[in-house]
Amino acid sequence: MTKKTILWSVGIVAVMTLVCGTAVAAVPAGRQEAQSIGELSYVEGRVDRLALGIAEYVPLVQGERVNVGDTLRTKDFSRAEISFNDKSIVKIGDNSQMKIREYTIDAAGKRSNADLWVDRGVIRAIVSKSLPAGQAGATGATNFTINTPNSVGRVRGSDIGVSYLKSASIFLAMSGAIETANVNFQDKTVLVEKGTTTFVPANAPAQSPRPYLEIEADRFSDQTAPILGRGGDLKPEDLSKAIVTDVTGDV
Repeated sequence: MTKKTILWSVGIVAVMTLVCGTAVAAVPAGRQEAQSIGELSYVEGRVDRLALGIAEYVPLVQGERVNVGDTLRTKDFSRAEISFNDKSIVKIGDNSQMKIREYTIDAAGKRSNADLWVDRGVIRAIVSKSLPAGQAGATGATNFTINTPNSVGRVRGSDIGVSYLKSASIFLAMSGAIETANVNFQDKTVLVEKGTTTFVPANAPAQSPRPYLEIEADRFSDQTAPILGRGGDLKPEDLSKAIVTDVTGDV
């Protein structure tokens, strides 16, 4: 091998090392822009994420970290649960989509601000206590917001159900309270307190809260709870029971 050939080979290796090293270094730099604020504590069925700066949804598995800016969506017969670092929990029903637009937590694990966007479907938010009013970084009791395309909601309590279907929203307070209004009628705000619910039509002010029926609360619980149970085993109570009353053809 000639001296010229050796120098040419070394030069090619150096260029390739520089290019590959730059490409590898660029990936962590981009990921550092996303702020991890919790993890997927439960996944059932198909759950996808659209991360900031990424053009396509990718499937998620239990235990993966979630970041500010993530959009999570569930498919048919699917569930997801997010355990945030401030000990808040958000459960997502099937055929739902939610974006974490903002979520600020200090080093002690206290939340100063959170903003969730429910684009479709059903969620249940069990919200932890936030920074006390007056403390640096605190924004008061209403620092956890859940918004939909036609409504705004400021959480004042710990267990809230929110759904957005057919251009209308429903808010239900199992405990605590949530203040909400139609985005086009924000001067007509209603306070949904524990044990009550409200309906926010597509193009009208939020209706006056009323006591919810037990079946309405059960619906939020059922639509966001695991379908097959934490253990993944089908239980007798999960099965529908029926009797065959007529048969035609080969069975």
